[in-house]
Amino acid sequence: MRIVLIYIITVFIVNAQDVSSKNLSQTSQNPSDTTITIDSTKTHQEKSSVLKNIFTGKPGRAFVYSLILPGAGQIYNRKWWKLPIVYSALGLPIYFVSFNTKEYRRFDKAFRERVDKGELSTDEFVGIYNLQQININRKAIDKNLQRSYLGLVAVYLLCGMDAYVDRHLMEFDVSEKLSLNLNPTYDGSAGLRLGLSFK
Repeated sequence: MRIVLIYIITVFIVNAQDVSSKNLSQTSQNPSDTTITIDSTKTHQEKSSVLKNIFTGKPGRAFVYSLILPGAGQIYNRKWWKLPIVYSALGLPIYFVSFNTKEYRRFDKAFRERVDKGELSTDEFVGIYNLQQININRKAIDKNLQRSYLGLVAVYLLCGMDAYVDRHLMEFDVSEKLSLNLNPTYDGSAGLRLGLSFK
């Protein structure tokens, strides 16, 4: 997940630097008297065109459809068999979010009651956990709840990226003119030769 996030951020930074470097222009021919100007309207137009290029065309549509409704990008790509995978992949983090939310509310309610009433508390963990143990469990469940939300977002985005990449691969031209051959060779010593040929 971290690698994907770092990759996406890097791509946007590189594109932004490329766009800004194209908009720099030198207004003087004399190297000692150089001034640099930036045309902000052109920069804004090119940045919006970069984002527009991502979401236009068939792969972009598949990605947007999948973000609007998970699985719609897979339907758009006519990969019906992926729907159970998409919804089971989304169902698991949703289950964990639901479970951890219920557990967090239980421990949080008991913690607040113990803090407010002290020894006169009648929460469900009387005689089982002391205040410190309830707080430790509450914090651990809260951490699991946050991880569940991150997992849900990650799976949601992965479904969109799957639709996007799958659509690109559907339009990818695999020609019979390309071939990769692995052949044994003997030129005084045994070995293998890997050959890529274009016909």
